[in-house]
Amino acid sequence: MAGNGQERLELKLAGIGGQGVLLAAQVLARAGVQQYRYVTWFPSYGTQKRGGESTATVVLAQERIHSPILSRPKAMIMMHTSALERFESTVAPDGLIVVDSSLVDRPVSREDVSSCYLPANQIAIALGSAQLANLVLLGAFLARAQAMPMELVEATVEQMLVNEGRQRLVATNREALRRGFEAAGQT
Repeated sequence: MAGNGQERLELKLAGIGGQGVLLAAQVLARAGVQQYRYVTWFPSYGTQKRGGESTATVVLAQERIHSPILSRPKAMIMMHTSALERFESTVAPDGLIVVDSSLVDRPVSREDVSSCYLPANQIAIALGSAQLANLVLLGAFLARAQAMPMELVEATVEQMLVNEGRQRLVATNREALRRGFEAAGQT
């Protein structure tokens, strides 16, 4: 994974419904439009609104993307133990796995990937809502993968919230991203 200006970025997020997996992926994809020529956002979720499996894939590239489906993603965000159990083996060697250590009850077992453990759910609750854990983990991913400028993602979150008439949430959502970014730099 290259830093800012990289040719291709691949991320799969996995958790359970209600954790904001799809929203975090959508934020990254929308921000990616500013920096990449081609962007795909591919959500997948079970029939349950809350509690069922939820995954999303984001591919950002300077060259055409031939498929939004990744069999060997370069990076993953794991928001639940079942996600780690199901998808850990699919991450490409030398990839990155970002884990919500508040909710995932075991470590990554692979030694050929980088791991980042963050108590995202606890950080989010301290900020006022467990629903912010997805942005805490996205911030951690941005720090570790050097995926794109944090300011670009913050501006995207702000725009999305303002467009939805939820301006009052901008500061807290930005803080969630920043906390994840800063915490990942310390782990």
